[in-house]
Amino acid sequence: MSSKIMRLILLVTVKPDLDKTVRDSDVSIQGYNIYRNDRDSNGGGVAIYVKESLPEPKVKIISNKLEPIELEFNTIHAKPFLIISWYRPPIQELMKSPPNT
Repeated sequence: MSSKIMRLILLVTVKPDLDKTVRDSDVSIQGYNIYRNDRDSNGGGVAIYVKESLPEPKVKIISNKLEPIELEFNTIHAKPFLIISWYRPPIQELMKSPPNT
């Protein structure tokens, strides 16, 4: 693995097309933990890879059309910080189902 990748602390992927049939081990990156919010079908979703050396974050995953993930990091040596990622599907997909789903 290149030295540039090894220095990467966080990697956010949007629309990784993962679902419950894909195990974390199938898409793992050595030295990183993965946090996912998969869609049931038709692609979409969000995945965040976090370097193992970071403290374990508080994870909030919400089930709705945007598939958001919120990671809150509280560290001893720095101020707390928040990473939020989501996937906004095309407007046609948002209009297909009732609100709040």
